Amino acid sequence: MKQTRPNPPDIIGVTVSTPAYRHLEKDAVSRFKKHSGLRVKVIRRRTDVEGFRAKLQLDLEVGQKRIVFFDLDWWALNTLDFIAWDGREFMAVHDPAVFHPDSFCHKDCFEGPARLDQLRYFNTGFFAIDFRRPEMRKVFEIARSAEHDVLTGKREKPYDQTDQYYINHGALAAGIPVKYLPASYNYYDKAALWGFIPHRPRFVVGLHAAGEKVGDKLSALKAQETIWGREHSPVRPEALLYQHVMCHEIR
Repeated sequence: MKQTRPNPPDIIGVTVSTPAYRHLEKDAVSRFKKHSGLRVKVIRRRTDVEGFRAKLQLDLEVGQKRIVFFDLDWWALNTLDFIAWDGREFMAVHDPAVFHPDSFCHKDCFEGPARLDQLRYFNTGFFAIDFRRPEMRKVFEIARSAEHDVLTGKREKPYDQTDQYYINHGALAAGIPVKYLPASYNYYDKAALWGFIPHRPRFVVGLHAAGEKVGDKLSALKAQETIWGREHSPVRPEALLYQHVMCHEIR
């Protein structure tokens, strides 16, 4: 999965660093730079609570730019190719946690104050957005407004206390087009362990330690990188044909 030409230089990587996650900063940033060839802006905050709010202010922090955001517990393991992205779509990965009734993701889709769409709900640990476009900036304006209403008691609290609820709400309310990337761009193994997905991917572009305790995230990423960070050959045509026949022709 090698790039034939470099990513556009006007795209930048962005992440937020807080005290609890500071030990993850160097590894996450270096891997993103290595696999994208892009420069990275690190937004640092003094408290972890401020970190979630910083994500809701990304448009104010970076200005009118195209950005690829990644959490510090998300590692790029393979080439990140944004050559064909023109910014007209918000890009993210669907979060399969919405299929488990005990998750805050599911509850915010079916019980929350402004219910989200289960099939359009994305994980905000990795996404790409073009802040040059007013409709994309509107997503974060709506998200901040909803958070302000919650903090001032004008709106019921969502189950999710992080940025993820608000950014999802903003995207839905703004009605922007969303391109859902393959799960391999933001894969977290807890999704398999907790029954959110039926199988693990063969190839991982971005590995996420979502669901792991903060103190366990680094060791989990290092261990999982030994599996998904290895070079993968393309699937053999014969193997693809066999799987197709087994799934669609043999009864």
